Amino acid sequence: MALNSKNQEKRKTNPESYIKLAKISLGLREHQLAAISCKKGLEKFPKHPGLLVMKGETLVSAFNHGKNIEHLKTAVESFEKAMQINPHNYVAKLLTGQIYFHFKKYETAIERFSSILEIDPHDNRARVFLEKAKKRLGSSKKDAGVVLEEKTAEEKPGVKTEEPPEEKEDSIQEDKKTALWETEEEDNSANHDFLIARLGMFNRVEGLKSVYLIDKNGNILKSQKISDFDPDLLCSMVGNIFRATDRVIDRFNNGGFVYSMVMCQNAFFYIVDVRWAVLVLETRPDTNQEIAEKKINQYMEAINV
Repeated sequence: MALNSKNQEKRKTNPESYIKLAKISLGLREHQLAAISCKKGLEKFPKHPGLLVMKGETLVSAFNHGKNIEHLKTAVESFEKAMQINPHNYVAKLLTGQIYFHFKKYETAIERFSSILEIDPHDNRARVFLEKAKKRLGSSKKDAGVVLEEKTAEEKPGVKTEEPPEEKEDSIQEDKKTALWETEEEDNSANHDFLIARLGMFNRVEGLKSVYLIDKNGNILKSQKISDFDPDLLCSMVGNIFRATDRVIDRFNNGGFVYSMVMCQNAFFYIVDVRWAVLVLETRPDTNQEIAEKKINQYMEAINV
């Protein structure tokens, strides 16, 4: 009985549980509760990139509703810490790019959006912001040249120059439709629970090294049989592969993405679209792939895909 209590406590204190609570709280616009979940999680897992990103998302959402600029400054710190651990995190790259854009640090914003497009050239959000950042950078350099010319005019008697209008601090609101924190996607927490509850069918697949359920940004929702690879880095890269492949298929009107396999020397990876998330299976190269694919099909039938 004591063993069961210990296992239950362990399940409650994994990083994903804190991230899930924070996401539910954000869905209810309870920023304070989301912040508390992130704080408690980071006290136990201070270097978990998913929690650091979730903290940043919470602060960005809080800024968007309260316009406290300190929230954005702290969000950047959290995202940068996450990227030191996992430099491929899509959400951290996209949101830091938007924040640097807001702070008029256009060159840094351009670097962030460009790094996303290097992996996925068809990422529309990154491309929209990259174009805006380049345009603003060009305008700011042009304005700097105008200011130098106006200084000589100010020294001449009888010549008046007009002050340029100041840009409003809340200009971040103009990008609602493409800003990640303003998307109108439904809360998929219940659907994720539904998917997680059916992962047990993979428990007895011989040769299966790890199982992950991730969201479509590459963040871990649930993990089983942890991989020898860094889980967060692995899932971020898988998220990048999924988004890029899905966009290519959509671009050529070739039906919808179902699943793909990535074959490495020491492992094979199945990447499966399961409606509200992405299923990732890591197998040994000598695994009976027919059995693995049969289990994938059974899982997809169970969730009615």
